[in-house]
Amino acid sequence: MSSVERTCIATSATTEYGLPEGWTLSSLGECVDILDSRRVPVNSDERAKRLGRTPYYGATGQVGWIDDCLFNEELLLLGEDGAPFLDKSLPISYIISGKSWVNNHAHVLRAVEGLTTNHYLKFWLDAFDFSEYVTGSTRLKLTQTAMTRMPVSLPPVHEQYRIVKKVQDLLGHVSGASDHLSRVPVILKRFRQAVLAAACSGKFTESWRSLAVSPTTSSASGSSKYAQMEPLFDLPSSWRWVSLESVCDDITVGHVGPMAQEYQEAGIPFLRSQNVREFRFDPRGLKYVSRKFHQKLNKSALRPGDVAVVRSGYAGVACVIPDTIPEANCADLVIIRPSTTLDPHYACIFINSDAGRAHVNDVKVGIAQSHFNVGAARNTPLPLPTLGEQQEIVRRVGALFALADNIAKRTANATLVANKLTQSIIAKAFRGELVPTEDELARREGREYEPASVLLERIRKERESLASIKPERKGKRKQDVSVQQNA
Repeated sequence: MSSVERTCIATSATTEYGLPEGWTLSSLGECVDILDSRRVPVNSDERAKRLGRTPYYGATGQVGWIDDCLFNEELLLLGEDGAPFLDKSLPISYIISGKSWVNNHAHVLRAVEGLTTNHYLKFWLDAFDFSEYVTGSTRLKLTQTAMTRMPVSLPPVHEQYRIVKKVQDLLGHVSGASDHLSRVPVILKRFRQAVLAAACSGKFTESWRSLAVSPTTSSASGSSKYAQMEPLFDLPSSWRWVSLESVCDDITVGHVGPMAQEYQEAGIPFLRSQNVREFRFDPRGLKYVSRKFHQKLNKSALRPGDVAVVRSGYAGVACVIPDTIPEANCADLVIIRPSTTLDPHYACIFINSDAGRAHVNDVKVGIAQSHFNVGAARNTPLPLPTLGEQQEIVRRVGALFALADNIAKRTANATLVANKLTQSIIAKAFRGELVPTEDELARREGREYEPASVLLERIRKERESLASIKPERKGKRKQDVSVQQNA
């Protein structure tokens, strides 16, 4: 790069980035040694024959192991193609150390000693806007030529060390918080299942029963119409194990057969398994059919209050059809229509519980694609309390699930804040706002310091001098060898 080009880049970027006193602007090509010529790609079949203990790296991280190494030092890798150049929620570059092998999907860089460090450049690259430097549409590529011209703002070298340490400290705290946040969904999933288990075993409403017992509500099994079932677990004395069929007006199945030609832009909603999620109807991807076709498939018609259960795939997932869907039809769903003795939301609670899901998995049939059929649904054992207790269980589960949903929403928001905080910290670092600048410290301490522009020019001259000496030394060595051989 010529001195004129350096001046142009420095002038434009200083205006754009508003560099603090003592900082300067360089190019990435001047800040690193590029070791791309030493990369060697090895396909997965060949690597399988050469398994070893050396990490094998690609565009975004380690992709395997190999039995030899190309490098044995700390290096900065930056994706050449396939890296998430435009996604600031993901790191763009990464640092490796020790023995390594790198394929041709990552640029291999080494920070110029005395000028900058791999860690400083990594943070700079993670904050950099690559949009004007990458090419391609589906798979973005950063050529070596474009990479070398990318501007890098350089503080004095001691300030760089302070920036890196401060960023690492702050991001360590952010990472710790993110780790804690990432555990919350797992905890909430366990919490929900614990609630369902307590609800279906009678433990959840034990105190309620002690207050609500009366001659008309003391037992769920007073009628002989209930088909008694083998117990899956112990129940309170006022509960009974019954077959699902014995407390339902109907149990049937959604349409089975080709449907693509029947779909239209509007009409009667036609639900598929993807529209049924645990305890909720999901309208995404909802299809529609004509009223004529809907009436033809009367057997698979859905009404508000029906329990829809996924029949294959994630079999056993269930939701209650909401009042917002006054009429609908469906495919690949088991349709459960409770009688007046069964609250549909309570039925949904048991089916979605671990016990209910385990039963569904145990009775699935089929080889190519197993499914939960109507016969198995009719014979599903159900722990049955009185209707009043069912309704109390539904109320309590709803309240606790609403609390869990609120925590999940707050966790998701906090995760977004943490992701934005990472970029905010890095951006603040490169505005000179994260640590005291070397210029500020020097004035405060009454000393001089070497501005980055002076350091950069000194390093340039040293490298140019070394580059001019090396060929001379090689020539001299050949002459010395020749003299020794002649002697």
